[in-house]
Amino acid sequence: MKILITYTTIFLLISSMIHAQNQRLLLDELTEEIEPNSSGKYFQTDSIYTINDIRRKHNLFSNYNETLNLGFTDKQVWINIPIDHDINHAQSWYFEIDNPSLDYLKIYLIEEGKNNFISWEMGDLFPFNSRIIEHRNFIIPLDLKPKTKYQLYINAKSLNAMYLPLKFHTSDSFLESSMLSEMLFGLYFGIILIMIIYNLMIFFSLKDINYLLYIFPIFGNLFFFSSETGHSFQYLHPWSIFMQKVNIPIAISFWITTSTVFTLSFLKAKIYSKPMYYALLVMMSFGILLGIFSLFGTYETVMGTMNKVSTLNAIVLITSGIVIYNKGNKFARFFIMAWAVFSLGIFTHNLALMGILPLNFITDNALSIGVILEITLLSLALSDKFKIIQRETEIVQANLFKQQENDRKTLERRVKERTRQMEKMSSEADRYTRKIESAYGEIQSMNQTLVSQNSEIELQKKQLSTKNEKITASINYAQRIQQAILPSDKSIKHSFENSFVLFRPKDIVSGDFYWHHETDKHIFIAAIDCTGHGVPGAFMSMIGERLLKKIVVTDKVWMPNKILDRLNKAIIGELHEKDEGTRKLKDGMDLAICVYEKRNSILNFAGAKNPLIYIANDRLLQVKGDKMSIGAADIEKFKYKLQRVVITAPTSFYIASDGYQDQFGGPQNRKIGRKKFRELLFMLSKLPFDKQLLSLNQFLNRWMEGEGKKENQIDDILVIGFQINP
Repeated sequence: MKILITYTTIFLLISSMIHAQNQRLLLDELTEEIEPNSSGKYFQTDSIYTINDIRRKHNLFSNYNETLNLGFTDKQVWINIPIDHDINHAQSWYFEIDNPSLDYLKIYLIEEGKNNFISWEMGDLFPFNSRIIEHRNFIIPLDLKPKTKYQLYINAKSLNAMYLPLKFHTSDSFLESSMLSEMLFGLYFGIILIMIIYNLMIFFSLKDINYLLYIFPIFGNLFFFSSETGHSFQYLHPWSIFMQKVNIPIAISFWITTSTVFTLSFLKAKIYSKPMYYALLVMMSFGILLGIFSLFGTYETVMGTMNKVSTLNAIVLITSGIVIYNKGNKFARFFIMAWAVFSLGIFTHNLALMGILPLNFITDNALSIGVILEITLLSLALSDKFKIIQRETEIVQANLFKQQENDRKTLERRVKERTRQMEKMSSEADRYTRKIESAYGEIQSMNQTLVSQNSEIELQKKQLSTKNEKITASINYAQRIQQAILPSDKSIKHSFENSFVLFRPKDIVSGDFYWHHETDKHIFIAAIDCTGHGVPGAFMSMIGERLLKKIVVTDKVWMPNKILDRLNKAIIGELHEKDEGTRKLKDGMDLAICVYEKRNSILNFAGAKNPLIYIANDRLLQVKGDKMSIGAADIEKFKYKLQRVVITAPTSFYIASDGYQDQFGGPQNRKIGRKKFRELLFMLSKLPFDKQLLSLNQFLNRWMEGEGKKENQIDDILVIGFQINP
């Protein structure tokens, strides 16, 4: 019987161990938001491992069942989360690490059974605007395949507290969670700002310096909290890593300094207790010195010193309040309660960061709760002080009343004297009125002259309007001519079934144009950006179209680099006639031209400043054009380079002018830029080409709308996309 019980116990232990080891994070249709605590494993190390090393060291990992909180550690931490994506279709998830203060993170996503992986590198050692998703926390978008198993690895290192609240969201869940958290932060910051404004208004009203001094420690709390939660990094200095590192120590030193200054003034420490007065002066000096030290010392040393000094400062403030209250200053009663509550919040917060207390709602928000209660109680202390002072003021006011009565009688006497003076001034005013009436008659005469002049201006305005209508009609006719020489969508679709052309002139006519031609052996397609836009650009585009047709169709030149050499020579010959060694015109064009060899499945490319972007096998590649524009390259010394792309898999190609990427707009009124343009093409490349065209147009429209202010189109826009299957 004992043997049976022993075997049964061993079997249950082994089964539970196997179950614990094999437990995986399940993402299915019912999952909207999940924390992977029961599925994750971790280990700490002083060594540096690659991802391939880690995949072979699963025996080093340990399980954990709640939010991982290792306190302050100088070791690297690796976390492994096995994932079962049990959904019948591909779906995007958002993986969130809710600790904005981590220095370095690298996340790896590996599909089980495969060696290749996707990785993301981030942390507050990198500029904020380098993040994939601009959020105060670290957010990774995961595009998971249907019915697929994955391994997610996280490598973390930080001089700050190493706590790692992890969470997976669907897109709707992530949006809802982010909006809720930002709403709560907004409420918190709003309360702080209201208290700052409220005390500032009272200061201006009562001229009591304590209200002004009280604003500064409140602002120090706001500064610290916005830095710790990542909001200052997101909104105030997203480009500065240095500011992210020094914000928290500077905020703490600012709070130490200003809280002691406020205490000195509010409690009248110099009057009630000399020892406490000098103790507060010492703490104020420490705060100033720590602020300077935070700019030059190592972060680890600075933060260790800051935690000790801030704790000592809280003790000194509470002690000062108790001592001075016992010496007879009744203002100190609410002051003592305020700093006691705040100190409790500091101790709870620090113990949670060190890993001594578990992370939960209370420990995670202890500091912010302490700040709100501290601000409330200190406001009550100021109000209490004001009431006492007000009672003393009422006594003084009673004594002043008699003096005011005497002043009133004196004032009445002076008013009577002033009235007599005003009557004298009134008679003088009548005399000036008659002069004004005379001047008014002259003004009436001048008005009649102005009416006559306005009639003449209206006539000139009508003449200008008529001329403008004629000019506009001429330009509209020029637009129809230009559209007639452009290739039709049907001809391009005949050559490339999967293709699109995004063509948006800035004005009625365009300096950008596209060109297409097909023979038995080759398909030619080009995107050309001529100098200028509007009417001058349109003239250049017609010259360019004529020259391309002559070079390719008439002269039968098919190599793209030779086409550019001939085109460069022709443009210089037609427009850049030399006059005493100096060219008269500086006009030319930037372009990208592709020639597809049907028989060999080879795409030949040459570019004048503009590149060729292509996407094959889920990779975005770029072939740069030469750095010389057409019409600017020396005919004798410079030749355009031929570049070839051998097509072995279905490949999407894109050529464009610079109009799309140079368009201003967005939240910060910036250009779209080359990088974002390439990322947008890569993101849209999986869509059908008609959807790509629609998405490019929609993105451009939203970008130009910006933050409520619609930006005008600054240049002609041309983007061509086409797919070739080998």
